[in-house]
Amino acid sequence: MSPLQFALFFAALLICYVLVHLRLTKFETYLREISGLRLLNERLQGVSDALKRVTVDGVEARLDQIAAELVQIRTLADRLERAAPVRAPVEVESESRESGAERLRREVIQHLEAAGYRNVRIVTAIGESESAEPLELAVECDRQQIAHKGKVLTAAGAVADVRLRSVTQSFP
Repeated sequence: MSPLQFALFFAALLICYVLVHLRLTKFETYLREISGLRLLNERLQGVSDALKRVTVDGVEARLDQIAAELVQIRTLADRLERAAPVRAPVEVESESRESGAERLRREVIQHLEAAGYRNVRIVTAIGESESAEPLELAVECDRQQIAHKGKVLTAAGAVADVRLRSVTQSFP
């Protein structure tokens, strides 16, 4: 073997060694990643086992029981509603003593409070007019801490229309 051949052979051997060494280094890195994945797989298996132990059968049975009890409560409430009189006689007597103006005032205030208004003040004097007459009443009230003003139209002793605007809308 000539010295040139020996040098080429030695260089090829050295290059093969470097390539094998690089491959082994990459393989070691890969093995470290796999060991991390193994740990992650063990943790995931623990979570899976914990989820298998959790059962919702008891919760479903309890919800079914609550639903059945709710149906019973509704049935009892319906029976009570049918058994109770519509209005007590005392209320009818007090309403008959109430004038048409007081009844109309109460109706307007209840309607506006049901719509979310508070501190309702009827500015227009209702007087002793017939409650069946259509009236236009000036009203001031508050809603969500903002003053509102406007008119409430009544007909046949009931609220027909409400036209209220916040005072902040009054200014351009």
